[in-house]
Amino acid sequence: MALTGLFSCYTSFDMDAATENLFLSFKKLIHALSVGKNAARQYGSVALFKAEVHILEIVGKRAGVTVSDIAQMMEVTKGAVSQIVTKLVRKKLVEKRMIAGNMRAQELHLTPKGQAAFYAHEEHERKLVESIAADLAVCGEKELHAFAQVVGKLSAFVGE
Repeated sequence: MALTGLFSCYTSFDMDAATENLFLSFKKLIHALSVGKNAARQYGSVALFKAEVHILEIVGKRAGVTVSDIAQMMEVTKGAVSQIVTKLVRKKLVEKRMIAGNMRAQELHLTPKGQAAFYAHEEHERKLVESIAADLAVCGEKELHAFAQVVGKLSAFVGE
């Protein structure tokens, strides 16, 4: 079934099939980002939800980070981060260490099990980046700039 004409009501010009297909792909991406699967994904021997793996990644890249640091980076509440960190501690992926001279704040570090999950996640992302980079290798600088602008607009739209 042809899907041409789906977006013509939004524009004052006719879109070619390739442009329509790109818009359809963006619609699917926006849908996936907004409602997405909330299923856990395996990273090595551990199943992690998206929010868990995002925090695990931050701790893996910034050993000694605090809950407050993560909340600020992610622009979410400390309570939300704290709940996820508690789950990661229960799964024996993250450990908390007291900061000398500060009785309240605790540094976060990956355990060996957490490091294995972190590396599995990094490998998963590396494969994605390599695949996308290969697809984008055929594009010139102007095309990449235009695509980056489109992605920026989509990001702003999803964030509204």
